[in-house]
Amino acid sequence: MATERERQLLKEQKKRDRTTTNQDMLKGNLEKKNRETNKFMRENKMLERRNEELRGELKKLQEQFREVDTAVVGLDKDKRMWGIREGELDARVEEVEQERNDLLAQTEELTLAMEDKMHLLDEFEVKFKALYKEWEDRLLAKDEELLAGMEERECLLMQIHRMQARIEG
Repeated sequence: MATERERQLLKEQKKRDRTTTNQDMLKGNLEKKNRETNKFMRENKMLERRNEELRGELKKLQEQFREVDTAVVGLDKDKRMWGIREGELDARVEEVEQERNDLLAQTEELTLAMEDKMHLLDEFEVKFKALYKEWEDRLLAKDEELLAGMEERECLLMQIHRMQARIEG
């Protein structure tokens, strides 16, 4: 019986040891869970503070976004206006280029006409110089002829005077 009792006592001892071990394990698990819970609560508070910071940053970013959106709308309006202005300027550039081309064509025509007239003027000048030279030569010939006639006249006059002097005398 003693052995039976010892076995029973040993069994109860093991059971108590297991219960104590289980209780110690449960206590350790509970302490671990409490530490984890405390850790999660601290992290949760940190996350709440960070969440509040992020909400503040979000509000700032939303305000900046509204400002940027307003600026983009203004820039888009400006871009459309510049696009219209650019179209007008392009049209004006085309008009000016056409006017320039027209003026270049007119300039070319006038240059050709002027070259033709200068050529005619050069021909006229050459002909005029030749005629002028011819007139000068004719004038000199007439002057010489006149001078010769005058000399002959004087000769004749002298002869007439001599004859008259003979007749009279």
